Amino acid sequence: MFYQRESIMTPIVDQHNLIKSCKLGDTMNVSNYKHKFSFPDRHRPDETNQMSYNLAEYIGVDNTMYAFVSISKFKFPNANLYKHRDDDGNEYNLMYPFPVTEEHGFSCSMTPAFQPRYAQLYIMHKIEKRHGIERDQFTAADPYLFGITNDDKTPVIFNLPNVFDNGRICTGHDYGRDLNQFHNVTQVVEHLTKELFASPANNDLRACESQERQHLCFDIDGIHINNTTKPTGRFMTEMTYAPAVEFTNSI
Repeated sequence: MFYQRESIMTPIVDQHNLIKSCKLGDTMNVSNYKHKFSFPDRHRPDETNQMSYNLAEYIGVDNTMYAFVSISKFKFPNANLYKHRDDDGNEYNLMYPFPVTEEHGFSCSMTPAFQPRYAQLYIMHKIEKRHGIERDQFTAADPYLFGITNDDKTPVIFNLPNVFDNGRICTGHDYGRDLNQFHNVTQVVEHLTKELFASPANNDLRACESQERQHLCFDIDGIHINNTTKPTGRFMTEMTYAPAVEFTNSI
């Protein structure tokens, strides 16, 4: 049932040189102002998504902005649950992104979501702005998901459904289209975030079932339950993408 991710192992240079090679400018300037916004969930309207974000830019790079959206949970929109059993007959529930039928899956009251207690989650948007005659024009790169651990403030990536090994979120082909209807970056950030929280989850890029059983199980209501112990191994790895690392160092 799972479509598993394919990991490609390549030699990695030291983190300092890796970050240096990815940088667009010398220093990232992160605004202290937190923009706050909320919106109802498209698939479960009784749920309200509340979040805030900081804008940032590299000094000397005028047309590229970053938004770091602080989220309490990474949702799997429109998903439900599927009951599994281990070799000893113990039951556990995993995310189920398909329509519920009599034979497969069961509905839950809340949207299943990854909600770690050991890290703060962020979605990073990269937005480019070009000055137009009548209004500015915007384009968006694919967003990234990462966390900052509570104990040692390390930026990390999680092995989650719909997230690539480098933290990039799988968005689909329609993500970020028609951004020129907006007048400023804040409108673009909020629109892109709403898109992510509305796009239905799918079965792509899932870890093996045993790994999800250890780190991504849910109770019958859809609440993430095995989320208090900081993982070791392949479920959580270090984030090395420069903007995320420099944002982490700035807070």
